[in-house]
Amino acid sequence: MKRLLTTLLLLAVGLAPAKLSAREPTKPQTVTPTDQELVKLVQTFVGDHWYAFYFMDRKVGWQRESWSISKCCYCVETEQLLSMAVMGEENRLSSFTRSCFSKTPPFQIVTHESRDQENDSVIKVRMTRSDNKLEFIVDANGQERTVKSPAAKENLATALPWAGHARMTPGQVAMSDSFDPVQDKRRLTTVEIAERKQPKAPQDPCTRVIITEEGSVSLEGWLSCQGVLLQGTLGDVFKMVRQEMAQAVLMPNQPSDFYTHSMVPATGELDPLRIERTTTTTMRLKGSKGLKLPATGRQQILESGEDWTRIRINACPPADPQAPEAEDSKCNTEFPCDTPAVKAAALQTVGTAENPERKALAISRWIHQNFKYALGSASATADILLQKRTGDCNEFTKVAVLLARALGIPAREVSGLVMAEPNPMRFGYHAWPQFHLGPLGWVDFDPTWGQYPVDAAHITLGFRDDVSAFVHFGSLSIEIEKVDYSDETLTCPR
Repeated sequence: MKRLLTTLLLLAVGLAPAKLSAREPTKPQTVTPTDQELVKLVQTFVGDHWYAFYFMDRKVGWQRESWSISKCCYCVETEQLLSMAVMGEENRLSSFTRSCFSKTPPFQIVTHESRDQENDSVIKVRMTRSDNKLEFIVDANGQERTVKSPAAKENLATALPWAGHARMTPGQVAMSDSFDPVQDKRRLTTVEIAERKQPKAPQDPCTRVIITEEGSVSLEGWLSCQGVLLQGTLGDVFKMVRQEMAQAVLMPNQPSDFYTHSMVPATGELDPLRIERTTTTTMRLKGSKGLKLPATGRQQILESGEDWTRIRINACPPADPQAPEAEDSKCNTEFPCDTPAVKAAALQTVGTAENPERKALAISRWIHQNFKYALGSASATADILLQKRTGDCNEFTKVAVLLARALGIPAREVSGLVMAEPNPMRFGYHAWPQFHLGPLGWVDFDPTWGQYPVDAAHITLGFRDDVSAFVHFGSLSIEIEKVDYSDETLTCPR
């Protein structure tokens, strides 16, 4: 649950969302900002800009963005505070980032540092230069890892891709290719000009933009004619609004509870006492305009309309032919699967298991039997979670992915929905891992519930850091049409 909260909040804050899937890819005309446009926008930004953040119209945090100009550099600081409750327990996220860019074109990055904290978990990043490379030293709760990126790609245009907004027309886009040192991967972000209108005052909304990462719609915002972000929305869930400092930092006495407001109502018949024996389930997700559910071996898309999707889930599907991606085997700060300690733990966990399926089952069973369920810290790296042996579905999933990758088994996180309350029936967020098991393809396991095979009432919404479906909170509902149950414990013949 907390991983979802963390990711969604950071999407709204950072204007650099995870993969979303509500928009078909196009090939628009690309506009690159000129040196003069970049300098002009920095000069416009000098000073503090404060924003308030809302989740379903409830205040959850604030952000300060401050630009300054020194003798050598253009510098930007971003400070954030976010607070929500999960089942009554407060979850606080704070972050600070400072980056400076040379005043000489092409305005390359000179210094960078950041600090992100969620409850007791802290990740710090500092940057150094080595020849034509940038070295990022990532310190995650005392464990350091160094990752590198080409220096030429990190410049002022990366931070201000929309600097040429004044000469852009609707449909044109600006692109930013930035490096994420924690995930150890590059992220392509586009800013599309969607609409222009004549403002009545200089600080009124002037240009509507769509912030997109890796080809999918994400945050819609309005800029002033000077290029300052005034407001933005992420689906029907999150809103950011520019405010005066005193108003922006004023937080409610009681944080909004994410669990309470994230439930998805459901109708139809689904027996909670036999849910672990569901073999196939046919259901309709309504209010899902713009939502594209993934089609997998388990989950078939039967048909869809403007704001609904009908699916069938099979607990014992044929082999999923989708090949794993490179990041499904990657070891990075979040999943340090290449350390001796993690490799040793993985080998000890699987014992004498020989084939990939038995190893995956051993990992899932070990976590289910040895971890204590409690609301966890989603920003903690998987090796720290392995030591703590406590958490919720997100932490169980992260550790499963970590151990599988340490054994050379491609693995990824799945985010989805499961029945959370039977009467009235409501579905809630859940996470579980998938392992790529050679000829069997992608296979689901649920170490939180101790399930293998995973029942047919698990709805898959996304993979890895894709939580795009959850921006539809508040509008989604589920209609259960047909459920088939096994008379005995669910097994899948291989």
